[in-house]
Amino acid sequence: MKSCKSCNCQLEEQLTACPTCGDMVLRHESSERHARVRQLLAEANLLRIQRDFKAAVDRCADAIDIDPDNPEVHSLLGDIYSAQGNLREAAKWYETAIELRPDCAIDLNKLRDLQGRFSPDVADASPEITGSCAQPELSGVGDQKLKVFVLACVVLMTILLAMGFGSWVSNPGVAEIPAPSETSDDNTQKIGPSTSVSTNASVRPVREQDLVFSLATHPNISAEKIVVEDARLDPRNGSVVVTLWDPDINTEPTKSTIMADAEIVARVAFDSVAGVKRVTARVILQVKDSLGVDRPQFALVCDFYRPSPGKSPSPNAIWWGSKVTK
Repeated sequence: MKSCKSCNCQLEEQLTACPTCGDMVLRHESSERHARVRQLLAEANLLRIQRDFKAAVDRCADAIDIDPDNPEVHSLLGDIYSAQGNLREAAKWYETAIELRPDCAIDLNKLRDLQGRFSPDVADASPEITGSCAQPELSGVGDQKLKVFVLACVVLMTILLAMGFGSWVSNPGVAEIPAPSETSDDNTQKIGPSTSVSTNASVRPVREQDLVFSLATHPNISAEKIVVEDARLDPRNGSVVVTLWDPDINTEPTKSTIMADAEIVARVAFDSVAGVKRVTARVILQVKDSLGVDRPQFALVCDFYRPSPGKSPSPNAIWWGSKVTK
C-alpha cells in the first residue's frame, strides 16, 4: 500500500491518482526520485573530488537503483574510474551513457580520448616470432662485444657509487633539498577527457571540506545542474575561489547564462560561510581543439562581494574567455 502525499489516504498500488482529493500520485513519486538522484550525484561527485572512489561508486549504484536509465550517473561512473586509472572500465560506462544520450558531445569526446590512451596488450596481441622472422642467435663476435659492454657498465657504476659514498662521508647526514617546482596555484579538478585530480581530502581543512560539500549538494545549485568542481577558502581575507561548470550551457554559451550560474554559486557561498567577504567564480567551458576534442577553458572569472541583506551579489573585475562572444 502507498499513501497520497496531499491527504495521506491509503491507495492501491495500481492507482495513479488519489480518489479522495484527485491529486496525481506519480507526480510526487517522480519528483522525489529525481531529487534523490540529484542528491546522490552531488555526493558522488564530491567524493570523487576527495578521491574516495569506493564511496563515490556506492552513491552511483544507489542512484542507478532509483533511475537506471539516467545517463548522468553512467557518465559520472566513467569519470570516477578514469580518475582511478581504470580506463577500460571507464570506457564501458561512457559507452552506456552515450547509448542513453547519443547527442552528448562531452561523453563522446571523453570516450574517444580514453580509447586513444589505452596501452596495447603487447604480450597478448603479439604472435610468437618463429622461423625466418625470429631473431638469430648472437655470433661469437656479438658475444664478445656484449661482454665488453657489460664490463664497462659495471666499472662505471662502481665509480659512481664510490663518488657518492665519498661525498656522504665528507658531509654525513646532510641531504640536498630539491627546489620547489613551479606549479600553478590551480589545484582544482580538471574537467574532461584528460582528467587529473590533485585534490586530497586528507590535507584539506575541515572547514573547506564542509564548504565544498555545502556547495555541491545545495538544492539551488543542483536544480540548475551546476557542477562545483572545487572550492578554496582563504581565511586571511575571507575569500573563496569556486570552480564550476554547467553541461547545459556548453553547447551554446552566452554571457547571461554563464553569469547567472556564477551568481547562484556566489549567493550560496555567502549563505554557507558567514565570514566570507568575497567569492571569485571561475566558470569552465569545454572547447574543441584543432583535433576536434573538447578541452576545458575559462569562460568567466569574476569577483562577487558580500551584498547588503536582501540584495543580490553584483559581479566585479569581470573577465570573459575568448570563446564567449554572445
